[in-house]
Amino acid sequence: MNKLKIIGIGSESYPGGRVDSFMVPITQDMHHKYIIPLFRELGFQEENIMEKLDVIFSEHSYIFIYGNPQIKAHLIIEGQTLIIKLDTNKPKEKIIWAFKKYFEFPT
Repeated sequence: MNKLKIIGIGSESYPGGRVDSFMVPITQDMHHKYIIPLFRELGFQEENIMEKLDVIFSEHSYIFIYGNPQIKAHLIIEGQTLIIKLDTNKPKEKIIWAFKKYFEFPT
């Protein structure tokens, strides 16, 4: 499977957690090939992911997905870019490890 290249990364810490941001180009069927498997790895329930992703890619430019107390996601579409903001207290290494399975990090 080809990996999508991440075009922007950011991270902001706050007491008890952090918001990690990843920007990726939007491609056809990306939610089935990349986003759903990634979110499964991160601990989100598949039914919740599928329903919400279908909405963002067809009707809205923003959705919120609650995973569990350790991770929540904000997905924002700006033009042809998807911004994934993960509000989490999971170790950063676990987030990076999951992203590396589906996305190529900039060099």
